Amino acid sequence: MNFFDDLENPFNKTPKKKDPLTELSKQNDRTTKFLIALSGFGVLLFMFIAVAAPFKDSLFSVLYPKSQSKAQEVVTSVVPAYSDLMPVSGSYKRVFVTSSAYNGNLGGLAGADAKCQARADAAKLGGVWKAWLSDSTTLAQKRLTHSNVPYLRLDGSIIANNWIDLTGGTLQNKIVLDEAGKDRTNYVAAAWTGTDVSGNNGYNNCLNWTNNLFLFKGQAGEINAVTAYWTRGVNPDYSCSSNAALYCFEQ
Repeated sequence: MNFFDDLENPFNKTPKKKDPLTELSKQNDRTTKFLIALSGFGVLLFMFIAVAAPFKDSLFSVLYPKSQSKAQEVVTSVVPAYSDLMPVSGSYKRVFVTSSAYNGNLGGLAGADAKCQARADAAKLGGVWKAWLSDSTTLAQKRLTHSNVPYLRLDGSIIANNWIDLTGGTLQNKIVLDEAGKDRTNYVAAAWTGTDVSGNNGYNNCLNWTNNLFLFKGQAGEINAVTAYWTRGVNPDYSCSSNAALYCFEQ
């Protein structure tokens, strides 16, 4: 053997051959170590879950306080409990817009009042209720109680401080909450009124609220308004075949 045969030839690019058995043994060792590490991690994870489970609610509230508050806010605003609504009280009068919409044949003023009372009873509000509605002979200002205490929405927001304020031309807040406390803005645009802002009768009333034919007209207000349009809209005359809600006032 030549001395130089033992030296590595830097110009020889041929890789050395590897023993297959040795390589397989190394691969098995690496796999075994990985499985042992993975098993250990699984045991630690299981122990952490078992210990942390009883404290998950408080831990979540600490990590995500705003998210939890927002979720709670959405639930209570969409589906308020009856206990969250304003109860009967001598210190205020309550107001809502009906969740149901009706054509111009309301059964006259008495039929409209009965519809308001039925919606209030269904929501367990208590009290006596009448519709903000006039016909050709009977005015809302003659039919409804002139309250000296505030008119409130069912969430406690003030509509007006008293009757004088109510008929003064501008509301403090929109009458958009129904008998269950839900916002009806995206469901109905108008409410039958036949009444101007002072409580006097308007021009059209679907033949005293007994007609639902297309050619006849009835006056309606815009529930999304706080100006005088709340009782007599920008385009106040609706076809009697249209559907609109009712404003209901506690007496």
